[in-house]
Amino acid sequence: MMGRVHAETGLLVALGTATYMHADVPTLVMLCTTVPGAAILNDIDHPDSTVSSTYGPITGVLSRVLDHRKQTHSVPGILLFGTLVTYASMYPNNMIAKGVLAVVLILIWSSTIRLFKIGGWLDDVAPIPFALAVTYGSPYTSMIGVVYPFKILGPLIVLGMLVHVVGDVITYQPIPLMWPFSKKGTSLKLFKAGSFIEVWIIQPATILGSAYLAWVWIKGFAMIEWTYLIF
Repeated sequence: MMGRVHAETGLLVALGTATYMHADVPTLVMLCTTVPGAAILNDIDHPDSTVSSTYGPITGVLSRVLDHRKQTHSVPGILLFGTLVTYASMYPNNMIAKGVLAVVLILIWSSTIRLFKIGGWLDDVAPIPFALAVTYGSPYTSMIGVVYPFKILGPLIVLGMLVHVVGDVITYQPIPLMWPFSKKGTSLKLFKAGSFIEVWIIQPATILGSAYLAWVWIKGFAMIEWTYLIF
């Protein structure tokens, strides 16, 4: 799948999750800013992807170290990464752990913004102060009631990256889902990446589905009675 479609399917899943769990506003914001970005994080193993080109050679070097559609596209690899993030979130006062979480957030947020193709340095610079604020500045932001729920960051990243894998599995190129334990590739071969089906069927359906789920969440959260006349 194309990068923007991965992000859109991530948004669809994020909104679906928020609707299912009757999420409050902070949780909704975290879902919608984390899962779509995590859904394109897998492609950091490809030199031409959005995420690997975000910070030039800094992120680009990972695309040369990792094998495309192996480490970041396998279920064990994704679970390992999610576990590391979760482990870091268990030590909110550790400076190294804070650094790991900040880097992960910067990478996810900047990659997501980059999909909008905004000119200038907004996509590269904007996420940095926010990520540093919620990690290293947490003792101060908590004083004004702003607390980033890092405990669920790892599971949300795993969710987003698994959404990416599902999106790739339904295309033609096989993925070794259990690498390194098995090199057998899996592919449902429903359509080719970037094909008419993805651009004109999958993508519009995903956008419309996201809009509908957003409306359902708003309706449930705000309890707007008159909306039942429509749905």
